[in-house]
Amino acid sequence: MAQTVTFIVVLAVVFVLLPALLKKLTGRDFIEILVGRPLFRKKEKEDQAGGAASPETRQTGDDSKEKKEKNSTRADILQTVSEVASFARRNQYYAIIPGVLKKGDLETKLPAILVMRSGVVGINLFGYGGAVSAKKDDPEWTQTMNGETRPIPSPLKVSENMRKVLMQILREIGYPEVEVSVVSVFTQKDVRITGPAATEVVRAKSLIGELGKSRYVRTKDVDVKKLGEALAFFQVRTQKK
Repeated sequence: MAQTVTFIVVLAVVFVLLPALLKKLTGRDFIEILVGRPLFRKKEKEDQAGGAASPETRQTGDDSKEKKEKNSTRADILQTVSEVASFARRNQYYAIIPGVLKKGDLETKLPAILVMRSGVVGINLFGYGGAVSAKKDDPEWTQTMNGETRPIPSPLKVSENMRKVLMQILREIGYPEVEVSVVSVFTQKDVRITGPAATEVVRAKSLIGELGKSRYVRTKDVDVKKLGEALAFFQVRTQKK
């Protein structure tokens, strides 16, 4: 019974409090944080002179309508976080959701942080759709979607920066020996990732299998509950009015 209640609370955090918290912290929608722009754009206004729809919205029939590529939906992202929470519960790991920690000038902004027997694992989600060029050791990648190409921050660099911050927080609270890693996860199921660094990111559907690999589950001397509570002390929570 207690486990059921705990799981219900975790789901409430994932589907309600996580988006609300990140909206309050950043002023942006949860998905906008992950993909760098709003998920939906307002429909272009019809040309006032002729009353015609814009070329982008004009269509000649269902058969000729080109399918639009999209970034992740809110459901895609929250489903992944929910699966991480379930994985932690099944394996008796400590899950910090959202993984937003702040200690002095140090701050992490991760959807989830897991304290496992092997160490601490951050889960960093990216909702990019279309085609992503994964450039090795480059601070910028590119995303091409619906004929538009734009630069995006390298997810690997973003995750590495989060790993360093998380590692520094652990040092400051007396856990310098704990191994820290951050997994870069793409949640858009149809995204095409090409380039030398493509194998260094994980698809959402493969995330739980990745977390089950020996590098993450091998037994070490990590006290999961004690370390989890020590980190959770610095979790940023919404203030009650």
